[in-house]
Amino acid sequence: MIKQKVYDIAGSNIENLGSDLEWKIKQASAQTEQAWHGVGNREGLRIWRIEKFHVVPWPEEKYGTFYNGDSYIVLHTYKDEGGEFHYDIHFWLGQNTSLDEAGTAAYKTVELDTLLDDKPIQHREVEGFESRLFLSYFKKGVYILDGGIDSGFFHVEPEKHHNRLLKIKGVYRCVHCRTVPLSRESLNSGDVFILDLQQLGKVFQFNGAESGAFEKHKAAEVITDMKQRRRFELIVLDEDSPTSDDNDFWAAIGGKGAIAKQDAEDSLEKKRTDLKLFRLSDRTGALNFEKIAEGKNIRIEMFTPDDVYLVDKGYIVYIWVGSGSSKQEKKSGMTYAQKYIKDYHNNLPLPITVLPQSSERALRGLLK
Repeated sequence: MIKQKVYDIAGSNIENLGSDLEWKIKQASAQTEQAWHGVGNREGLRIWRIEKFHVVPWPEEKYGTFYNGDSYIVLHTYKDEGGEFHYDIHFWLGQNTSLDEAGTAAYKTVELDTLLDDKPIQHREVEGFESRLFLSYFKKGVYILDGGIDSGFFHVEPEKHHNRLLKIKGVYRCVHCRTVPLSRESLNSGDVFILDLQQLGKVFQFNGAESGAFEKHKAAEVITDMKQRRRFELIVLDEDSPTSDDNDFWAAIGGKGAIAKQDAEDSLEKKRTDLKLFRLSDRTGALNFEKIAEGKNIRIEMFTPDDVYLVDKGYIVYIWVGSGSSKQEKKSGMTYAQKYIKDYHNNLPLPITVLPQSSERALRGLLK
């Protein structure tokens, strides 16, 4: 199992929506960023990768493909029934991205938010734990490759890799494909796996007993793509079939044995709990974070413009930023969200969404 990183967003010099003067300075700076040219004036998706502190447009033909050593910014622009533009900005962090890249992605997300007059809803996404909204953008699925800009790898060369294990997972009607550790502990009954033993000239498709048709279809697509570049023997193994006993397969992942029924990603939706509401306020002179309501006791009237609030849904955390909240409260929201997840969710990299007060419709939706 890959150990999840703790991304030190708090230490990346992010100043969230501060004073009027600071806001004007940031907007002027954002207007000089070439990557933001033309943003916000047409519907659709735009993606950038962070490359050595620079924001570089990601080719449209690669939308849906990410590298686990990189950080990206994804902007979704759409119109409401009245023709007004709305925005969602996501910064996506690969499991092996550097802190510099993660911090730059977070900072540039705030910069883009400022350029768009603080209208966007901001989202933090971490590989393997993406939000339902993020995954919904990619109808053909999300494909995560090893490497990244820091490692010098821009694509995977099949001739250069050795044995590897790919996990094909259906999440919120989107299929997610990425490399996982070459170990039996990576397997589970809910997903499909591709074991590529190039040195033996064999590729195995392992279908978990509870895996679905979408996952099997995506696995077939990946294998078809591999066949276009080299020859190998394909062996399909079903977990609940007696024919799943293949010595080469089990030897490559550490030996035959019991596998998990599900993994941490599967349990996210099941982490649904009664809503919990916390207030972040410095009205007493010191910053104070306290729980103020839970479950059905939470009412929209509790969200006052002078403070910042955290809403925990169990599988995602929201930060609501009041329009009249102080600079300290605004800049501390993401920090407290990360600390909260560390303390109360075993540091799982849950999605974090930052809602400005103007997003009243989104607030009503999350309280349902």
